[in-house]
Amino acid sequence: MTRKFRLFFKAFLHKIAIARASLLLQDIPSRKKTLDALDHLEARTMLLKKQYKLMLNTFARIHGKSAKKK
Repeated sequence: MTRKFRLFFKAFLHKIAIARASLLLQDIPSRKKTLDALDHLEARTMLLKKQYKLMLNTFARIHGKSAKKK
């Protein structure tokens, strides 16, 4: 995975974690819905990350280059 995308995924997941932590500290009526939405967003981000890795490995296999995990 390229450095740029690794940093993007790491930063995005970090922002989700910060949003979740700040919601847990607040007492708002729609907190449960928002936490569920953040969980869904985090799951979709992890799926996207896996799909990106798979795409890179497939591309590397087709073109005869090795795409090692870092």
